[in-house]
Amino acid sequence: MTGSGILDFIISHCDKNSDDTVYRALALKWLNLVLKDIQNKQESYHWRFLEVRATTFNTAASDYDYALATIASNIDTTKAIHVYEKTNDVTLTFVPYERFKQLIADETASSGDPRFFTIFAGMLLLWPTPDAIVAFYIDYVKLITAATDSLTSLDVSDKYEKTIIDGVLEYAYQFDPELGSSADQRTRYREGVEQMIRENSQMIAENTMPMSHRDKYRMRDEVDGKNSILFPLEGTSI
Repeated sequence: MTGSGILDFIISHCDKNSDDTVYRALALKWLNLVLKDIQNKQESYHWRFLEVRATTFNTAASDYDYALATIASNIDTTKAIHVYEKTNDVTLTFVPYERFKQLIADETASSGDPRFFTIFAGMLLLWPTPDAIVAFYIDYVKLITAATDSLTSLDVSDKYEKTIIDGVLEYAYQFDPELGSSADQRTRYREGVEQMIRENSQMIAENTMPMSHRDKYRMRDEVDGKNSILFPLEGTSI
């Protein structure tokens, strides 16, 4: 799905000339309003089609933190899903920053293979501090970027093309009621969004502690309130 393809369809459906630059600009505005609405819904729902993997990066021995901006500038740290440490084949467990700082008096005092991470101020914080060069990648949910009238593909999957078009046509019918019922079109758009939600049913709230699925339930008990074994003493296994 491309911006120009969507606009060509909308304009032809609205009985307009595809070379009508004024109407194309208006339709592009409508398209971006629909994309913005879908983006805003990502604050509550996990759009799986926007999951991407950040470029692999390495940390040198004794590095404690790493600037995410140097990995991929469009990472939204609140959308981080998990951090995987390739060197030792370990998925790090996320700890909220406030708890991380509360439980570790001096995060640089311990070294070894990182097992836990938190994110603060655009920085990835690791514990223990790596004592060897290790390679990581981050899975995250990216933001939807604004559409342009070009052949560039949109961030929304082709399977949801009809939902996007339904949303744009709602604005078109509001602009020119003779074309169709905007109320009916709004219903079609909302039904399409509900389908997207069903097919991407995991809630963002489930990712407040990003981790691998195999660790999620085990760590839920360990982090629930008392948290006495989340950061064991050196040499103690979890």
